Amino acid sequence: MDPGHFDLEVMGFPIPSLQFPFSDLALTDTPYETIYGTYGIIFKLDRRVVLKVPILHNMLIHIDSRWDEAKASWKAQKREKRAYDFLKHHPHPHILQCFLTVPEGLFVERAALSLHDRLTKLAYHPVKWDQRMLWAGEIASAAAWIENLGFVHGELRPSNVLLQAETWHVKLAGFDNSVKKGRPMPELKMPYWLNKPGMEGAGAATEQFALASTLFFLEKGRDAAFELTDLGEFVAFPEFEYGAFAFAGLVRRGWERGFDKMETFEREINAEVLRRRIWSLDVCGLVRAVHGAVEYYFDKTRNIMPKALVDEGAVFVIDWMELHQKDPEREAAEKLRKKMEEEEVRASF
Repeated sequence: MDPGHFDLEVMGFPIPSLQFPFSDLALTDTPYETIYGTYGIIFKLDRRVVLKVPILHNMLIHIDSRWDEAKASWKAQKREKRAYDFLKHHPHPHILQCFLTVPEGLFVERAALSLHDRLTKLAYHPVKWDQRMLWAGEIASAAAWIENLGFVHGELRPSNVLLQAETWHVKLAGFDNSVKKGRPMPELKMPYWLNKPGMEGAGAATEQFALASTLFFLEKGRDAAFELTDLGEFVAFPEFEYGAFAFAGLVRRGWERGFDKMETFEREINAEVLRRRIWSLDVCGLVRAVHGAVEYYFDKTRNIMPKALVDEGAVFVIDWMELHQKDPEREAAEKLRKKMEEEEVRASF
């Protein structure tokens, strides 16, 4: 979504449609590469750091649809900040590093690209089988870790699975919809969520369903096509044999809620990878897989973002915030946030 910086007019004069918390983000020729997402706008500040801010619309004109979008974005970022603040005390090698949360947004680790973009936009350069197996295990590892901490990611899909630039390891991101286990889930889109009994509350059922669809995408390079009625209601899952592709059986079990928890799903994925390496007599790959499993189970902090890179990113963020300490746009953005907080309090009565 790119609404454009100037798509509103007052008495014939163009005005900014979005309220940015810092002046240099609001420039039409902003020096930062920009990505517009569903719940936020991402600015690539530097090779190590990106800034994610909520979508706040200009207060000069009140348009209900834009105000609703701003409130949804603001609430989503509150959830994401809460998740990252908690994860700072429980880091995992395959979850995106957050450097700092501030009222204006989130400063997080910059990745190369998403799994979705790697398998679609770069499809002409196929991903090797062992690399896909590695990514599958890393995604499952991150999801299981989150579940063990008492909450769920809430929107596990290829576009929220990022790949680190230096190592091409997985970094799970996009915690906009993260909630505690048992809480109501926001309605997401198929094939990463399905409106059926047992899927109302966040938990192992919703997460394994999303992971199963992500594994399908990882294997096929496209979303699973469910059979639907003319009204878009679910009828059946795609037909395929259990051995049709590497994780076919596990995908089917995930869709049918065949795992009691995400940790079980993770173990089954790792076991499938080991079995296939043994069958293919991939001795080097088998050694790497065993070494990786031992490293993961006995030293889960080993592959966390290198300390030097963390320190560099943290220093950059502190310096950047000092430069923008007295930015006049911060006050306008603060007024918008306070207005939304007041509305939320009124709605709670």
